[in-house]
Amino acid sequence: MRRWILTAACVFVAAGTAFGALGTVVGSFPIPGGNCAGLARANAVLFSCNNMQGRIYLCNYLTGSITGSYSASGGIFASGLAYQYGRYLWQNQGIASPYYIYRKNAGTGSVINSYRLPPNRYTTGSAPLATGDGGQGTSHIILSNFDLRRIFYMTTTGSIARSHAVSQPLFDVAYDWRNRLIWGGRNSVTCYGYNTNGSLIASFNKPTGGIYGVTYHGEYLWVAGNTGYVYRIHCPGNLGVTPTSMGKIKAMFN
Repeated sequence: MRRWILTAACVFVAAGTAFGALGTVVGSFPIPGGNCAGLARANAVLFSCNNMQGRIYLCNYLTGSITGSYSASGGIFASGLAYQYGRYLWQNQGIASPYYIYRKNAGTGSVINSYRLPPNRYTTGSAPLATGDGGQGTSHIILSNFDLRRIFYMTTTGSIARSHAVSQPLFDVAYDWRNRLIWGGRNSVTCYGYNTNGSLIASFNKPTGGIYGVTYHGEYLWVAGNTGYVYRIHCPGNLGVTPTSMGKIKAMFN
């Protein structure tokens, strides 16, 4: 199976034709609060987790202007945000004991439920396994453990349904429901896209110098690393990653 790998250089060579290419940066703004260890996108709001302050910021998804904030559950080292349609925000505490994920009121930060994370430290990333933008049709919460290089699928009632390995450590993850890919990374210049069986399907180089927050909405990824900025990156919904469509996609890219 062929994988598509793009670099920042190649998407900017021919601006007239490459604007819609995977990996193209279309906007950026300073990280709200100056630090990011998890991003989530509702239809109208971008959520950013500051793990040094133990705080979650609500901001404009295009400009980064802060519209509100509240304390992260579990204090500092909180990470991994996932938005579920219906005003639910999931937040991990995968660095410090007792290793919980919290289901919160997205507007106020109040905890509705909490569940034990998979039995190991460093389950830091989360994303909704959804059928639409803004967490619509969420059936599970995708959890990433960067130490084990493993993805877990937690039901919305807290039980682990299944898991699989991935080839790279993923600090945070985003679910691209159009292409059915899980995007993420950690200490690298590459963002990796896996299918829900753990196969590496696509990747691209990004400007962040690490991935510590990532989320998906409307054919875009919002990615934050250690450069102090959140980048909005184009992620087209026609990557053609399912086996039944590979012949058509190979013809398009050859």
